[in-house]
Amino acid sequence: MLTRKGQDLLALGALMGVLALGAVGAVAPIRVSQQPVDFALDPSPLGYTWSLLLFALPCAVFGIWVSRQRQTPEQRRACALTLAVLIPIGFLMDLLFGRTFLTFPNPKSTLGILVPAFDPGSGWSGLWGSGWKPFLPVEEFAFYALGFAAILLTYVWADDVLFRGNKVDDRQRTPRVFQGWRETLGFWLVLGGILFGIAWFIRKAVPSRSGHAFPGYFLFLLAGSILPSLFCSRVAFRFVNWRALTASWLWILAISQFWEASLAIPYGWWGYQPDQMMGLFLKPHCDLPIEAVLVWTLGSWTTIILYETLLTALHAGRKGWGLFGVVRAADLELDQVGDRHLRAGRGAGAPASR
Repeated sequence: MLTRKGQDLLALGALMGVLALGAVGAVAPIRVSQQPVDFALDPSPLGYTWSLLLFALPCAVFGIWVSRQRQTPEQRRACALTLAVLIPIGFLMDLLFGRTFLTFPNPKSTLGILVPAFDPGSGWSGLWGSGWKPFLPVEEFAFYALGFAAILLTYVWADDVLFRGNKVDDRQRTPRVFQGWRETLGFWLVLGGILFGIAWFIRKAVPSRSGHAFPGYFLFLLAGSILPSLFCSRVAFRFVNWRALTASWLWILAISQFWEASLAIPYGWWGYQPDQMMGLFLKPHCDLPIEAVLVWTLGSWTTIILYETLLTALHAGRKGWGLFGVVRAADLELDQVGDRHLRAGRGAGAPASR
């Protein structure tokens, strides 16, 4: 019989499936794509810049709300460490791969401050100087910082305020696929291989403009989610609040689809290199690639499992580089962290003290 947390995870999967199937049914009959506006008309001066308020304001509201709750020092440190890890990595990935995957057809929608990004056409030697050319609007970096912060703060708020009693369940045990390094590695590699194989098949089946298309952006997103999952899933699976994750995911999905589908793509704030996508484009949204939807699901998962892993390490009393050693923690150490949550009234179907 499923535990309450197991039922919550199943409900999240069912919700994702229902939304996906409904979207496919609604979009499938559409044969003509919506077209972007004429960028020469300067249709949205500083549009990208001002649109960042969609993330900045929720960050401020949820940040203040969460800070006024009875947060433990471990929660505050876990939030800071999670953002300290993810934001620089996001910056680096944008600098290295932004030219490969993205376009910015309407420069007047930004402040006009361009940061150099690596040009893959310059070869490996270009990494050391000549391959770096102005390309990325400075708004891209604000987006990465605010995006990760919005996902994390929404989750922490839902975990602490909306679903406080659903964090742990003393009847839940680590699934067999996450009980050892070999099992965890095998599970994620097999899952990643299956998902990329599907993307590869779709890309080969859909005609491309150049005839040399490759689902590079999907591979990039998949690797960015699979790699942290290899290390964090065993620990995080015990402590992720699936109801809070569902609330955070639904919120960020709603904001992001309004932002990209209704504003960014039609007004040219940014775009995607079509030959680097898997080949599924949403015609009602000016051929928005499906990866633009998937990135928020994968990004939410990565952000939350990293936070829960670091939070568990801090609750276990680990310090310094020992924080990352929690991925190899014994079950007894994880059980002790679970007991701490139960004593704080964070347990599903269990007494608040043991």
